Amino acid sequence: MIYTYFTRLLFISMPLCASMCGCGDEGDRDYNYLRVETTDLTAVENVDTIYEVGDTLFIKTKIPFQLTTVSLENVDLDEFEIGDFGVGFNLLLLRETGFGTLGTVPLNDEFLVQDIGNTDAVEESINVYCERTSNGFENRFGIVLNESGTYQISTRRDATVLPIRYFVDVIAGDTRIDINAYLSQSSANGNFTFKVE
Repeated sequence: MIYTYFTRLLFISMPLCASMCGCGDEGDRDYNYLRVETTDLTAVENVDTIYEVGDTLFIKTKIPFQLTTVSLENVDLDEFEIGDFGVGFNLLLLRETGFGTLGTVPLNDEFLVQDIGNTDAVEESINVYCERTSNGFENRFGIVLNESGTYQISTRRDATVLPIRYFVDVIAGDTRIDINAYLSQSSANGNFTFKVE
């Protein structure tokens, strides 16, 4: 159990750390670095602006095998040996405080409903792992909304506009694949905002 927790944390944290410190394309000279920027991979299924306490907000991810990089190269994820973690990313659930700022909501697995793939809550982060299917990589999970307030699904704690960054667990070869896409229903700031009453 502890090994799984640390392995998942390492899988999500290391690429995030590398991207934040500027070790991207330049630092990975030994890699065939493939960057995909696309849309509509992750979406809120039951979109609304106001939910009731007790509702479940469902989020679905569908990543096809066939993708195109920013340099217009075709990438077939089915041709790579993908590790146990498949394709993963993380999200945050933020809540507006009484002071008009946003604070993270520390979730636990009790408030996550899993349908496809694997999703867990580690401290403030919702870690999402997509399962290989016949059509690509998929995940579907829900967040049980148990308190009223104004919320956001986001990739960052601050106002920085950043897409969801998907990390592909390629275990053999010299290829690194990063996929970037905004949440389908996101606003101009890259977040999905909703109220629970």
